[in-house]
Amino acid sequence: MAGSARGRLARVFPWLLARLGLPLGRRKPVPKVRQLLGWMDASPVGWILLDRQGLIRHITPRAERILAVNAGRILYGRSFSDLCSDPDLNSSIAVARRQDRPQRLEWRCGEQDLDVLVMPGTEGWMGVLLQSRRWLHDDLKRCRKPAPARSCADCYGRS
Repeated sequence: MAGSARGRLARVFPWLLARLGLPLGRRKPVPKVRQLLGWMDASPVGWILLDRQGLIRHITPRAERILAVNAGRILYGRSFSDLCSDPDLNSSIAVARRQDRPQRLEWRCGEQDLDVLVMPGTEGWMGVLLQSRRWLHDDLKRCRKPAPARSCADCYGRS
């Protein structure tokens, strides 16, 4: 079972495994798919996983809130275009799939300005990342503020 889960993960998210520094082979243990999906569910950004037919196979609670849907498991197996009829977003998904290259889109959903990243996986899988542009903007502001000067002595309580 663990081998087949790892194989599914490697097919869907080889870029994630590579980024985590985890092997695609079977020599070293990797987190189980359920664990990775749990981390995605706890993430401050929204995630939607689509299979090769464009059917929703996973949607995080944050993605549901962003899209203003509260249907939970009812959405699984439904077409993404049924959930979201926005032509720009659906076009980005189609282009990412056709070109096998990530697509970035600035998108407005209701009152929210979003940054959307559509990432193709293997075997036709797609990852759609939804992130508030306000959150990104606030994060950038925090990064630009100079941090107070500290020395190693400050960290270790020595002078």
